[in-house]
Amino acid sequence: MAIKCVVFDMAGTTVDDTGNIVGYSMAQAFREVDFIFSPTQVAKYMGMSKPNTIRNLLEEKVDVVYRAFVENMKAYYAEYAEEITGATKVFAALRERGIKVALNTGFPREIVTVILEKLKWDGWKVDAVVCSDEVVRGRPYPDMILRIRSDLGLNMSRTPSTEIMKVGDTEVDIYEGGRAGCGMVVGTSYGSAGAAKLIEAGADHIISSLEEVLDLV
Repeated sequence: MAIKCVVFDMAGTTVDDTGNIVGYSMAQAFREVDFIFSPTQVAKYMGMSKPNTIRNLLEEKVDVVYRAFVENMKAYYAEYAEEITGATKVFAALRERGIKVALNTGFPREIVTVILEKLKWDGWKVDAVVCSDEVVRGRPYPDMILRIRSDLGLNMSRTPSTEIMKVGDTEVDIYEGGRAGCGMVVGTSYGSAGAAKLIEAGADHIISSLEEVLDLV
């Protein structure tokens, strides 16, 4: 099996989420409608599309909370977005080997656009980006990976997607990779879930730094 594409998650995997800024921003957004959830409670649903994260905690006023969350994250990333150490170098090294680099995320496109511009990842550094609001179903469903496979012209006659590696830091990343039939599903020990939960979710490998991806492809 030759890996032809690596699909990376963004927040917590390739984009720094020190201090659980995503969970904190979501918790702050809930305060807009006078509901109090801690970042720890919110973290249980990280990796999902953000409207679905909200629905898992609150059945009403989803749109209000969602808009507050999006604006919080856009403002934060416009000023503070940073890559996980080594991300850009890993992307470049993969592409030098002829391996496509793709990103997918539970964020909507409007947040991702801010991140890509801040980190200068648009253009040649990344071959494809698919966001949760661009497919029918977000994680843990495989729709984003299948969309990437199609967009990059990978062998669509092969089912499952054995030429793709999925890398992520949450259980839903691992479930997504498994449901897509990825040839390798890799969890990160430095993300929000931790190694034990990712192994339980079905990860084939656990890495402690992004550079270790280069040893697996």
